Amino acid sequence: MKPISDTACWVTFDFTGRDLAGNIIVTRNAARAHQVGTFTKYTHYVPYFRYCNALTAGVSDGTTLAMLNTLKLDEEYAAGKGISTEYQLREGDKIRLYLPSRVSGSLTVGSGGYEGQFSLDDNHPYIMELTILDTIKNPLEREGRDVDDYCAANGGLRKYAKEEETKDAESKPLPTDP
Repeated sequence: MKPISDTACWVTFDFTGRDLAGNIIVTRNAARAHQVGTFTKYTHYVPYFRYCNALTAGVSDGTTLAMLNTLKLDEEYAAGKGISTEYQLREGDKIRLYLPSRVSGSLTVGSGGYEGQFSLDDNHPYIMELTILDTIKNPLEREGRDVDDYCAANGGLRKYAKEEETKDAESKPLPTDP
C-alpha cells in the first residue's frame, strides 16, 4: 500500500486528543465521548476528512505534517523492534503523536460537539491518537455510493413527484422510522 505522501488524496481518520495529563480534550469517537460524559445526540461522530497533497505540506497542523512527511523513529527503539528508523503513514496505521505547541493549532477548542471532558487553550502541546481509516481519490463518487448504500439498507431509494406524474408511487409503501 502506498504512503499517503505519495499521492494527492482525501484521507479519513479517527482521532482523540489528550492533554499531557491524559485528559481527553477532543474526540471524533462516540464511544470515547460516552466514556468521558461529553456525548451529545446532536453531534455526528464521524471520522475527520482532510485533503492531503504537496500543496498542503506547508500547513503547520501536526496531523497533516505527520501524514505528508517521513516520520523519524529513535534508532534504539527501531532496532529493538526490528524496523526502519523512517516511516510513512498508510491506510490502516495507528499512531500516537506528541504535538508541540507550534503545530497544535486550534483543533482543541470550539463548540462543535467534539470537545472532551477538559479544554485546552490554543498553542499548548497535546497528544493525538490517530487511526488512518481510508484514502479516497474521488470523494463525490464515494459519498454518492455511501448515500445509495444507506438508502438501500434503510427502505430503498424513492423519488417523489406530483401524483399525476407517477401512478406507481402508491404501490410502494413509504419507509418508516425504526
